Amino acid sequence: MSVKWTEQKLLEYRTNDIEESLHLEYKAAAALTSTPQPKLSRDISKDVSAMANSDGGTIIYGIAEDSRNKHLPGAIEPINRSSFSKERLEQIINSTISPKIDGLVIHPVPLQAGIDAVVFVVEIPQARTAHQATDKLYYRRYNFEAVAMSHYEILDVMARSQHPVIVPDFEIHRETAHFNDGRESSASRWVLYVTASNSGHRLAQYVHLTVNAPFGLITAWPERIDDIDFSQRRKKSAFQNTAKDRVANGPGIQRYIPILPQQRERMTGSIALNSEADWSDERAIFSWELAADNAPLQSGTFKLSAVRTVDYRPPHLRSETEAVPRGARIPEDPLAPLVSRHKAAEEAEKRIPKAEVVRVMGTFRTRFELVLPSGERIRLDAPAEGNAKFEAKKYIQEHGIECKLLDGIRFEFGGLLGKLTPGIPRVSVSKKPGDEN
Repeated sequence: MSVKWTEQKLLEYRTNDIEESLHLEYKAAAALTSTPQPKLSRDISKDVSAMANSDGGTIIYGIAEDSRNKHLPGAIEPINRSSFSKERLEQIINSTISPKIDGLVIHPVPLQAGIDAVVFVVEIPQARTAHQATDKLYYRRYNFEAVAMSHYEILDVMARSQHPVIVPDFEIHRETAHFNDGRESSASRWVLYVTASNSGHRLAQYVHLTVNAPFGLITAWPERIDDIDFSQRRKKSAFQNTAKDRVANGPGIQRYIPILPQQRERMTGSIALNSEADWSDERAIFSWELAADNAPLQSGTFKLSAVRTVDYRPPHLRSETEAVPRGARIPEDPLAPLVSRHKAAEEAEKRIPKAEVVRVMGTFRTRFELVLPSGERIRLDAPAEGNAKFEAKKYIQEHGIECKLLDGIRFEFGGLLGKLTPGIPRVSVSKKPGDEN
């Protein structure tokens, strides 16, 4: 959570008009330097404990709210640390909040206004249990202020240490489509996946997520009548933290994969999306419900156009002209560091003529050459591509070359696949350029 705080970073908050929120609050210097002691301790314990009891966040002492635009940052107001030190602020927080908040950090940020001029940035982690202020009340952040919690809210916060806190992360993958026989297609498909993060302090044994998707945004029709919400015209899809063990014979046994605290796990399940739909449509909203062990049931919604998209297709199958769903975020490329390498490899590949079927004497024949690692070319000729493969394999075996035939235009040599990998000795099948005889 901790970041490097500088005066420049504080100025950026005002330049960028970063508004107060559930996780951010601005406090004028006078909140520390001009407030009487009883009220000072009460206000600090109230504000800090409320931030911890909610979702954690940052309180900046030394930036007031803008006088004309409430909740926006105003000018920086230096605090003289000779009259109000970091140690004093820390002592007030630790002595007025029960129990003590573990992981809280106070950053004194030096200012150019003077040697003792600082701004105090207090970084507050989310609490594992409910923290009580000095007035014996429990507070939480709500609509930019600290409000007293009800009894059930206090119990919910106290239960954080007793159950996992699972946060679903949705991501769209742009993948290569395949034909029924397993061959790659030049077309792509868009698939929604979910990763579950455990931000709590308890192990999550069983996690079940249900996603309700509008019919117009998906491509697969539900297999069961129970998976259809007819009133909302939505399909229910289930995601779980499971995996299936691979066995030699028969289907594997499905088992749950526990999600450790502060860890992430890809959940089984996926939703194939309709790439011809308008993802920016205001009705393109998915809803979800999540249950994890003894944790309270969670629910939420998200717009498809706001979900992060990643392009997982091989570089040679990507087409800049291929249609992208309207409203979709521009796909990110996880293979970006390898693109230049692949491009160089593809250029090298283009210089090797591929095997092809040519018409010779009124019949179809395959005429090509076997290019050895040494650079030597061996011409082969056969009445059909399948026979040509046989002839190539026969030659390799007869001459003791350590490689095996992969398909009509690729071989594996010395255990390394040479295709798209410059510098590795390769055995490939090619037709000699300009050979028309």
